[in-house]
Amino acid sequence: MGDSRNIYFLLNKNFHLLDLAGPAQALQEAILLGANFEIHYIGFIDKINSAQNLKVINIDPPPTVIEDNSIVIVTASQYKDEIFKDPESILSAKWLNSIYNPNITLIGICTGCFLIAQSGLLDQKKCTTHHSLTNILQKKYPQLQVVPDQIFVQDKNIFTTAGVTAGIDLILYLLEKCFNLNLSLQVARDLVVYRRRMSNDSQHSTHIQYRNHISPLIHKVQDYISKNYTQNINQSQLAEDHNISLRHLQRSFKTFTGITIHKYINLIRLEEAKSLIENGYKIEYAGHLTGFPNTSSLRKLLNKSNI
Repeated sequence: MGDSRNIYFLLNKNFHLLDLAGPAQALQEAILLGANFEIHYIGFIDKINSAQNLKVINIDPPPTVIEDNSIVIVTASQYKDEIFKDPESILSAKWLNSIYNPNITLIGICTGCFLIAQSGLLDQKKCTTHHSLTNILQKKYPQLQVVPDQIFVQDKNIFTTAGVTAGIDLILYLLEKCFNLNLSLQVARDLVVYRRRMSNDSQHSTHIQYRNHISPLIHKVQDYISKNYTQNINQSQLAEDHNISLRHLQRSFKTFTGITIHKYINLIRLEEAKSLIENGYKIEYAGHLTGFPNTSSLRKLLNKSNI
């Protein structure tokens, strides 16, 4: 899948294992599915203790130059008042400042945001961190524009995330943007995670909002709908294509997602139509492009959603 892209995980003292392992595993799954990534683990100590007392060895020193299109991921460390004030972390902050340019993607996972802030790269930029630390981050670095209660925040080529599994969420979002929705969905399914919409607003994308289940069959059906919502989707044919009866498909879909197939299709079409309308398309043309049989069907749903 395209040219090779380097991914650098920057590790510091007392890093959290999950904030490293989650994004790394998501990227590894993407590699197995054909993504051309090369993962590197770097830091200014070759042996680093995690916050969970697991020692990681053979850490490579950070390179002096970062290639264009690379991704640098600053992993989270256990929060303390003196976080990232040790000599090695200070070197990490200086290194970030020295290698940063608009042609790379910089990510701060959870408290990793504090290190990026320390480097000066977040001055006057929007960012976020774990919900329990947003006020502390803002107070410590008043020049930042801290956004609370978000899974992640993007400001140009710098991304910062909330805690725990938010790093996985962001990687899934980047896989969708760098490659396609199907790769991102496949990685999410392989990891058995609830894949949320990764954007600055708190709403969940309909394409992925109803995937908090582990039914391979229903995931396949949802994948099909995500690809073909602009077309006429015949439920009987859908059932036949997946080698089950229509009744069983409808019951299973409702059991695992909580809504009917018909409603799911309409919600996806509605979300896509709203996006087109917000970008200047007329309602009639937006309805045509998103698979609605007629404009009145779209208008009815728009009215129900208060648009």
